[in-house]
Amino acid sequence: MAKKIKLGHWYKDTLTDIEGAAVAHERHLTGCDRIQLRTTTAEGDQKTLEFDITRLKRIKDREPVMEHTPVKSLVKFGEEYIDRTTGIVGKATNTLERLGLAHMLVSICYPSTRTGMPHYAHVDEPWLSKIADMDKASARVQEKAAEDKKQRGPGPSMPGIGATDSMGERPSI
Repeated sequence: MAKKIKLGHWYKDTLTDIEGAAVAHERHLTGCDRIQLRTTTAEGDQKTLEFDITRLKRIKDREPVMEHTPVKSLVKFGEEYIDRTTGIVGKATNTLERLGLAHMLVSICYPSTRTGMPHYAHVDEPWLSKIADMDKASARVQEKAAEDKKQRGPGPSMPGIGATDSMGERPSI
């Protein structure tokens, strides 16, 4: 059973004794879960450090820095997605839930067009579409277009390049 971490609450790393507020939860394709803790160094500097989820123990006597409503990701690891803002297509490898945000950040892995080596794009989940869903939607659009063309009969559906009017003349645009 996966360990439950509440973002915004305080935790202590049992190996290093570093304490901090949980500000992000990263879930990986491999099953590795990492938590980012926001902590203050001895010099007074703020730092965000990453720890394995299994090493953290909740500090129950400290007030949370803020309450956070957990976000459920719709992404399935290993499946192909397209970033609708850039057109990048890749497989989902990890998600990052951040304190105070209502959606996930998703990493998708895709091959470099130049070297073939893996690259990662980090995309806000609302901008992703599953390739299988896109293929189904594209097939439905093509089926509808074929059905419309069959009902309409031969010939262009609207004036445009190469179109002619009822007298066989090209319309002026």
